[in-house]
Amino acid sequence: MRNLKKQLECSICLNTCNDPKTISCLHTFCCQCLENHARASHRQGKFRCPECQAQIALPEGNRFDSLPTSFFHNTLLSLLAVRQSGDGSSISCGNCKKRSSDVHHCFDCARFMCPDCLNAHEVMRDAFEGHKVVPVKEFQTEDYETLLKRKPFCSEQYHEREITLFCLPCQSCVCRACIVTDHGEHKVILLDKAADNEKGNIMAEAAATRENERTLKDVIRKFEVTISKLETNVAIAKRGISQSAETMISKIRECEREAIDSVETTRATRLEKINSAREKAESLLKQMVQAVEFTQNLVQRSSSSHIMQNKATLKHRFQELRDIEMPKHHETSFIKFTAASVEGLRLGDITTEGVDVSQCTLEGLHQILQAGVVAEFLLCPRTPEGEISNQPDLKNQIQVVFEPAEDVTYVIVNKDAENGKFKVNFTPKVPGAYKIEVKINDDKLPNCPFTTQVKERELVVVGELNLKLFLEHHLYSPAGFAVNIPQGRLQ
Repeated sequence: MRNLKKQLECSICLNTCNDPKTISCLHTFCCQCLENHARASHRQGKFRCPECQAQIALPEGNRFDSLPTSFFHNTLLSLLAVRQSGDGSSISCGNCKKRSSDVHHCFDCARFMCPDCLNAHEVMRDAFEGHKVVPVKEFQTEDYETLLKRKPFCSEQYHEREITLFCLPCQSCVCRACIVTDHGEHKVILLDKAADNEKGNIMAEAAATRENERTLKDVIRKFEVTISKLETNVAIAKRGISQSAETMISKIRECEREAIDSVETTRATRLEKINSAREKAESLLKQMVQAVEFTQNLVQRSSSSHIMQNKATLKHRFQELRDIEMPKHHETSFIKFTAASVEGLRLGDITTEGVDVSQCTLEGLHQILQAGVVAEFLLCPRTPEGEISNQPDLKNQIQVVFEPAEDVTYVIVNKDAENGKFKVNFTPKVPGAYKIEVKINDDKLPNCPFTTQVKERELVVVGELNLKLFLEHHLYSPAGFAVNIPQGRLQ
C-alpha cells in the first residue's frame, strides 16, 4: 500500500496507468501507450515488450482495446482514488452519485454512501444490522486491503449482486441466479474453494519457474565473468603488443596498429555474441520474474474471481516459459598475443581461436592407482566446435594442481603427436585421497576438481627362483638381480 502509485506507473509514459492492458508476458501498460509503442516498433507482426523485450504478437485486427484488462491494476486504481481523495469528496455515492466531504463505505454492501444514503442505510437497521461502515477519511491499511480483495458483482440484470460460486464445466464465476437460469445441472463449487484449489497449482508453477530464474542468473553471471576475463586478457594482449612494438617503434608502428585492430575486432565480434546471448537470457529472466510477481500479486492480493479468470492465462504463460530454450554459455574469453623475434620486423602472432574449456574432457580417471606407481590420464583440449585443438603453445597454458601437493612427484605434461591429446603423468607417494584440478588459461575444466583414491602398492608374484647352492653355502641380503630376458638366464 505504501508503493501504490509506483505499482500503477506505466513504464512507457511514466504516469499512472489509464485503461491498463496486460500482454502475454504479463507486463501491463496504458492501452494507448502500448498501441503507440507497438505501431512504431513492430516487425513482421510482432513487437518487443518495453520491460522485458519479449516478442509479442500484435492483437487480432490490431485491436489493442481487445487485449485482457488488468483487473488487478483496475482494483489498485480504485484504491488509489480513495487514498488520494483525502476526505472522500472526489468519490461518488454508490446510490445517488452525489459527491460529499463526508463519504462512508459499507464493506458488507460494498458501497460508498453520502450522508443522506447513510441515513437511509441506518434507518433500515434491521436489514443491515452488523454491517461495517467506516468514514473514508478514517480508513486504515486493513480497510484498503479489504477493498482490494472484495468480490465482484454479477453483471447480469436482476441477478444477485455477489458472485460466490464457480461452474466447473463452464470454468466461469457465477452467482446463484446464474446457476438457476443458465447452468442447469452443471457442477458448481464455492468460488473461494475453487480459488484455494488453484492457488497451489499456480504457485507450484511459479516455484518451478523460480528454479529456472536461478539457472538464468548463473548463466548471466558466467557471461559477466567471461566479459571480465576477456577484457583482462585483451588488456594483457595489448600490453604485450605495445612492449614488443617499442623495440622497433620507428619502423613497424603500422604493424602495431594492425595487430591492435585485429584484437579489437575480435573483442567487438565476441562481445556482440556474448551481449546478444546475455540480453536473451536477461529478457527471459525478466519474463520469468514478471510471471512469478504477477502470480504472487494475483494469489495474495486479488479476489478469487480474478484468480480463476487468470489461471488459464498463467498456466499457458508458464508452459511458454518452460518451452523456451535456455541460453547457453559457450563463448570463450581466450585471446593471447605471442611475441616474435625482431628479425623480419614482425611483432608476433595473435591467436583468437582458443580452447573452449567447457568442451574439454579428461580420460582415464577411473583407473586404480597405487602408491609409488606412475599414474597417467589424458587431457583432451577442444575448440568451441568440439574438435581437438592444435594450438602450438597450449602446453604452457595447462596447469595441474594436486592436493596434497607434497605427496605427489614427477608431474609431467606431454602432448601426444598422433592425436593431439596431452598425457598427464604423476606418481603418488602414499595411499589416500588426492584432489586433482586441471586448468587451461586459468579456467577450470567442467569436472574439476575431482577426487581419486590411491591404494597401497601391490607386488604380484610372477614366478619363483630356485637357487641351487652348495650345501654349505648360504644367501645373505641379496642386493639385486640382473636378468637377461632373451636367453632367460640370471646374470
